[in-house]
Amino acid sequence: DAFAKCDSLTAISLPNSLRVIERGVFWQCHGLKRIDIPANVAEIGQYNFLGCASLEVIRNLSVVPQNVIDVFDVKKAHRVKLEVPASAVEAYRHSAVWNKCEIVSIE
Repeated sequence: DAFAKCDSLTAISLPNSLRVIERGVFWQCHGLKRIDIPANVAEIGQYNFLGCASLEVIRNLSVVPQNVIDVFDVKKAHRVKLEVPASAVEAYRHSAVWNKCEIVSIE
């Protein structure tokens, strides 16, 4: 829960060296509007974006959709624009959780 409930955090670009976003890192960050996830992230833990009411854009550079469970409130996911590599759009559209978002191609 490294940044949990940090309302002053509005945007973050995670480092390319990151492989895993552990459980609940951004939980209840009400001010978070944008997050950039590097291509090397293979795992995103539960509850990471749960309660991030202002979240508008997730730029996810991974060409393989991460297997996520309860990563955010799926009832509000349709308000989130998920930007992914063009070659991965169809894979994200077939993903059980990511497909709740508005999926758009980066390229």
